[in-house]
Amino acid sequence: MKKILSILVVFVSVFALTGCVNPLKKVSNGVENVPITEPQEKTTNSNTISATTKKHADVNLDEDYFFMVKGKKYKAGDKVSNLASVNLKQDSKVVDQKINKNTYLIGGGNIYNSDDKRVFTVTPFNSSSEEITAKYAEIGGFEAGSYSYDSIAKETLDLDISVVGGITFGSTYEEVSSVFGTTDNTYYAESLGYTVYTYKSDKIYRSYEITVDKNNKVSKIKWQNLEYNR
Repeated sequence: MKKILSILVVFVSVFALTGCVNPLKKVSNGVENVPITEPQEKTTNSNTISATTKKHADVNLDEDYFFMVKGKKYKAGDKVSNLASVNLKQDSKVVDQKINKNTYLIGGGNIYNSDDKRVFTVTPFNSSSEEITAKYAEIGGFEAGSYSYDSIAKETLDLDISVVGGITFGSTYEEVSSVFGTTDNTYYAESLGYTVYTYKSDKIYRSYEITVDKNNKVSKIKWQNLEYNR
C-alpha cells in the first residue's frame, strides 16, 4: 500500500529553505502542505549500508537515532519539549503553529539556549491522527554543526553533543567509518574542502549524514527518522 507523508512548510523571516523535494505553491499565509509519496517498489543500491559493512551502528534500527546533550539522551519520537530538561527551548514564533497529522514541520525546529542563542535544529513531527501544535510535536530529525569544525558556534560545542557510537564534533572520518562502515553516497565540496557522507536505511525517511571538514574533523551531524512508529 502506498504511504503518503505530508510536509508542512513554515517560512520564518530569518530562515531560508533550500533543497526542496517538490516546488512549493505560493500561498497567502506562507504555509503549504506538500505530499511526498514513497515509491511502491524499492530498489537496492550501494548507498544502503548492508550487514557486511556496518559496524557499531545500524541505520535500519530506530534505537540508533538519538542525540546526547549534556549527558541526556533524546531519541526519535521523544517530545521536543523534553529539551527543557537541559535548559533548551523551541522557537517561540512557531510553538503555536499547527501541524497536520502525519506531517513534519520544515523551518520550525530551531532550538535555543537560555541566552536565546540558536544551538541546533530538530524536525518537529506529528505522528498522531489529529492536528496538533508545534509545542506538542515529537522529534523526527536532528541537525547541528557547520561546514567546518572551527565555524561551529561555541554555544553548540558547549552542549557536548554526540550520537550513536560516540560520534561527536571533532571526531575523525576513521572514527565515523568504524561506527557506520563505508558508503558510496558522498558529496565533496571542493571549494570548502568538506565531505558529506550519507548512510541510508531501507526506509525512505530514515538516514544519517555526517560532514567531515578539510581537517578531517566531524563538523556537522544530521539524521532523520520519520519511520520510528511504523
